[in-house]
Amino acid sequence: MVASPVTAGLSGEVLEVGFGSGLNMPYYPPAVQRVRAVDPSAVTRKLAERAAASTVPVEYIGVDAKALPLEDASVDRVVSVLML
Repeated sequence: MVASPVTAGLSGEVLEVGFGSGLNMPYYPPAVQRVRAVDPSAVTRKLAERAAASTVPVEYIGVDAKALPLEDASVDRVVSVLML
């Protein structure tokens, strides 16, 4: 699948705020090493199991983007799509 305009050019570590059901996963380019996912919904997390089929590893790191267990400058890009 071809990268979308939102994911085109991404590489390295990506933080996706509002990961939801993982709909962006097929569009992450091969240069993305890992997606760190933030989403408050347990329901969408269950739906995101399809993201496990992606070649990009997904790590859930929290439910609230205001308090993330990340060091400063530990991700290369932040993505937030269709969240509001």
